[in-house]
Amino acid sequence: MIITAEPNIHQSAKINKGEFGAFTQIDERVRVTESKIGDYSYILHDSEVIYSEIGKFCAIAPFTRINPGNHPYWRAGLSNFTYRSSDYGLGENDQQFFQWRRNQKVTIGHDVWIGQGVLVMPGLTIGTGAVIGGGAVVTKDVAPYTIVAGSAAKVIKRRFSEKVEESLLRISWWDWSAEEIKEAMSFFRKENIEDFCRQFDPKFEL
Repeated sequence: MIITAEPNIHQSAKINKGEFGAFTQIDERVRVTESKIGDYSYILHDSEVIYSEIGKFCAIAPFTRINPGNHPYWRAGLSNFTYRSSDYGLGENDQQFFQWRRNQKVTIGHDVWIGQGVLVMPGLTIGTGAVIGGGAVVTKDVAPYTIVAGSAAKVIKRRFSEKVEESLLRISWWDWSAEEIKEAMSFFRKENIEDFCRQFDPKFEL
């Protein structure tokens, strides 16, 4: 399969005001609502993204839900008749509620891997380099380069040492041009992450 620079959006995907970077891939039956997807990121089948900003080079597995619907459980009635009132002939819709939902944006950094069936709750930030284990329910912010899993998601471990993480953030390879990435491919493929840091970060010291 060839991924083109133009967004690769499957014909069965449902897009409502989505913004897509270069080489993005949106798979079968994915729903994207008022969200921005960065360069080289992909969302696999049967996932849903609402009111979110996703960075570059993110890998989002099937059946993931990012920023799912939130009901006003603090009201006398929590069903959608209180905010989608016109659907039931009960008056105008509650636009204040919909704006509240938009304000609960989810922000995901770069180089993030979200496993199959993950649920990311509204208003959260997932840092660059994080890994979310399959089936996790994320209810709190996730720090950069942290691996979390479970329901509710808890920290399992760090991806790298603190020095390596700081180095990668300085390098910010996700902002490189396609040509720069191509030239550095042999270093991306090295098993020892420290070799990558030494090559591209003059400040890196063990």
